[in-house]
Amino acid sequence: MTKMKSHTALLCEITRLRAQQKYLEANQIKISPNNFCNDSGSHVSSTGSNEPNELVNTINEINNLKGQHETETDKFRLKTRNIATDICREVKQLREDTKPEKCLENLSIDAIRARIISINTRIDALRTKNTNEIKALQNQYPYLEKEAQISFY
Repeated sequence: MTKMKSHTALLCEITRLRAQQKYLEANQIKISPNNFCNDSGSHVSSTGSNEPNELVNTINEINNLKGQHETETDKFRLKTRNIATDICREVKQLREDTKPEKCLENLSIDAIRARIISINTRIDALRTKNTNEIKALQNQYPYLEKEAQISFY
Protein backbone atom coordinates (compact mmCIF):
# COMPACT_ATOMS: atom_id res chain seq x y z
CA MET A 1 0.00 0.00 0.00
CA THR A 2 1.39 3.39 -0.96
CA LYS A 3 1.60 6.06 1.66
CA MET A 4 -0.08 9.38 0.85
CA LYS A 5 2.04 12.48 1.07
CA SER A 6 1.12 15.03 3.67
CA HIS A 7 0.32 18.63 2.84
CA THR A 8 3.68 19.68 4.23
CA ALA A 9 5.52 17.20 2.03
CA LEU A 10 3.67 18.49 -1.06
CA LEU A 11 4.48 22.10 -0.16
CA CYS A 12 8.15 21.16 0.31
CA GLU A 13 8.18 19.44 -3.08
CA ILE A 14 6.60 22.47 -4.77
CA THR A 15 9.11 24.78 -3.10
CA ARG A 16 11.99 22.56 -4.22
CA LEU A 17 10.71 22.53 -7.81
CA ARG A 18 10.30 26.32 -7.83
CA ALA A 19 13.84 26.74 -6.53
CA GLN A 20 15.13 24.45 -9.29
CA GLN A 21 13.19 26.39 -11.90
CA LYS A 22 14.59 29.72 -10.67
CA TYR A 23 18.11 28.25 -10.71
CA LEU A 24 17.70 27.00 -14.28
CA GLU A 25 16.24 30.29 -15.47
CA ALA A 26 19.02 32.27 -13.81
CA ASN A 27 21.73 30.16 -15.42
CA GLN A 28 20.43 30.26 -18.98
CA ILE A 29 22.96 31.69 -21.41
CA LYS A 30 21.83 34.87 -23.10
CA ILE A 31 22.02 34.70 -26.87
CA SER A 32 24.80 36.99 -28.02
CA PRO A 33 27.28 36.83 -30.88
CA ASN A 34 30.15 36.30 -28.42
CA ASN A 35 28.72 32.90 -27.46
CA PHE A 36 29.10 31.67 -31.05
CA CYS A 37 32.78 32.13 -31.73
CA ASN A 38 34.98 29.37 -33.05
CA ASP A 39 38.51 28.65 -31.78
CA SER A 40 40.07 31.40 -33.89
CA GLY A 41 37.71 34.01 -32.44
CA SER A 42 35.69 34.60 -35.61
CA HIS A 43 31.92 34.24 -35.62
CA VAL A 44 30.32 31.17 -37.18
CA SER A 45 26.77 31.36 -38.54
CA SER A 46 24.29 28.52 -38.77
CA THR A 47 25.15 28.13 -42.47
CA GLY A 48 28.83 27.62 -41.67
CA SER A 49 29.99 30.87 -43.28
CA ASN A 50 32.12 33.39 -41.40
CA GLU A 51 29.64 36.23 -41.95
CA PRO A 52 29.42 38.11 -38.62
CA ASN A 53 26.69 40.49 -39.81
CA GLU A 54 24.40 37.58 -40.68
CA LEU A 55 24.90 36.06 -37.26
CA VAL A 56 24.36 39.35 -35.44
CA ASN A 57 21.18 40.01 -37.46
CA THR A 58 19.86 36.54 -36.69
CA ILE A 59 20.59 36.90 -32.99
CA ASN A 60 18.97 40.34 -32.89
CA GLU A 61 15.91 38.95 -34.63
CA ILE A 62 15.70 36.12 -32.09
CA ASN A 63 16.02 38.58 -29.20
CA ASN A 64 13.31 40.84 -30.72
CA LEU A 65 10.96 37.88 -31.16
CA LYS A 66 11.66 36.79 -27.59
CA GLY A 67 10.87 40.29 -26.31
CA GLN A 68 7.63 40.42 -28.30
CA HIS A 69 6.65 37.00 -26.98
CA GLU A 70 7.34 38.03 -23.38
CA THR A 71 5.31 41.23 -23.82
CA GLU A 72 2.37 39.34 -25.32
CA THR A 73 2.57 36.72 -22.57
CA ASP A 74 2.59 39.39 -19.86
CA LYS A 75 -0.44 41.12 -21.41
CA PHE A 76 -2.29 37.79 -21.65
CA ARG A 77 -1.48 36.90 -18.03
CA LEU A 78 -2.58 40.33 -16.79
CA LYS A 79 -5.83 40.19 -18.76
CA THR A 80 -6.61 36.66 -17.56
CA ARG A 81 -5.67 37.52 -13.97
CA ASN A 82 -7.99 40.56 -14.09
CA ILE A 83 -10.87 38.46 -15.38
CA ALA A 84 -10.32 35.84 -12.67
CA THR A 85 -10.02 38.55 -10.00
CA ASP A 86 -13.29 40.13 -11.15
CA ILE A 87 -15.05 36.76 -10.95
CA CYS A 88 -13.64 36.11 -7.47
CA ARG A 89 -14.74 39.58 -6.36
CA GLU A 90 -18.26 38.92 -7.63
CA VAL A 91 -18.38 35.57 -5.83
CA LYS A 92 -17.19 37.18 -2.57
CA GLN A 93 -19.75 39.96 -2.93
CA LEU A 94 -22.51 37.42 -3.56
CA ARG A 95 -21.39 35.44 -0.54
CA GLU A 96 -21.44 38.61 1.58
CA ASP A 97 -24.83 39.67 0.23
CA THR A 98 -26.39 36.28 0.94
CA LYS A 99 -25.44 36.08 4.59
CA PRO A 100 -28.55 35.22 6.61
CA GLU A 101 -28.97 38.63 8.24
CA LYS A 102 -28.74 40.53 4.93
CA CYS A 103 -30.28 38.09 2.52
CA LEU A 104 -33.95 38.64 3.28
CA GLU A 105 -33.59 42.41 3.53
CA ASN A 106 -31.81 43.20 0.28
CA LEU A 107 -32.17 40.41 -2.29
CA SER A 108 -34.83 38.22 -3.77
CA ILE A 109 -34.20 34.64 -4.81
CA ASP A 110 -34.55 35.65 -8.48
CA ALA A 111 -31.83 38.32 -8.10
CA ILE A 112 -29.49 35.85 -6.43
CA ARG A 113 -30.18 33.27 -9.15
CA ALA A 114 -29.49 35.86 -11.87
CA ARG A 115 -26.16 36.79 -10.29
CA ILE A 116 -25.13 33.14 -9.95
CA ILE A 117 -26.07 32.47 -13.58
CA SER A 118 -24.07 35.54 -14.68
CA ILE A 119 -20.98 34.37 -12.79
CA ASN A 120 -21.36 30.82 -14.11
CA THR A 121 -21.72 32.12 -17.68
CA ARG A 122 -18.49 34.13 -17.37
CA ILE A 123 -16.64 31.11 -15.96
CA ASP A 124 -17.94 28.87 -18.75
CA ALA A 125 -16.96 31.43 -21.41
CA LEU A 126 -13.46 31.67 -19.93
CA ARG A 127 -13.16 27.88 -19.81
CA THR A 128 -14.31 27.56 -23.43
CA LYS A 129 -11.87 30.27 -24.55
CA ASN A 130 -8.96 28.60 -22.75
CA THR A 131 -9.89 25.18 -24.14
CA ASN A 132 -10.02 26.56 -27.69
CA GLU A 133 -6.67 28.29 -27.27
CA ILE A 134 -5.08 25.10 -25.95
CA LYS A 135 -6.46 23.11 -28.89
CA ALA A 136 -5.16 25.72 -31.35
CA LEU A 137 -1.71 25.60 -29.74
CA GLN A 138 -1.73 21.80 -29.79
CA ASN A 139 -2.58 21.88 -33.50
CA GLN A 140 0.17 24.43 -34.23
CA TYR A 141 2.86 22.67 -32.20
CA PRO A 142 3.80 19.90 -34.71
CA TYR A 143 4.15 22.44 -37.54
CA LEU A 144 6.21 24.85 -35.46
CA GLU A 145 8.43 22.04 -34.19
CA LYS A 146 8.96 20.75 -37.72
CA GLU A 147 9.72 24.28 -38.96
CA ALA A 148 12.18 24.85 -36.11
CA GLN A 149 13.98 21.58 -36.87
CA ILE A 150 14.24 22.43 -40.55
CA SER A 151 15.59 25.93 -39.92
CA PHE A 152 17.99 24.68 -37.23
CA TYR A 153 19.65 22.15 -39.51
